[in-house]
Amino acid sequence: MTASIRDCGYDAGNILVVFPPEAKLEGMAAISPTWLAHHWQKWVDPSSTPDDVWVLKGGRLEPEKLPDE
Repeated sequence: MTASIRDCGYDAGNILVVFPPEAKLEGMAAISPTWLAHHWQKWVDPSSTPDDVWVLKGGRLEPEKLPDE
């Protein structure tokens, strides 16, 4: 199973979508960028194209801090 989980904002921690096994990048715990580009409108957003999206190729160096309440 490969899932997309929101990592910030009001819905942080919620699972957005569970991708099928073929979406996984072979040998890694990541989604294949090629698979995602080819299946974007079905699995992610039917009103946009992958050309409209920025991709983060690595993790964040430091986690974002929550604002003081």
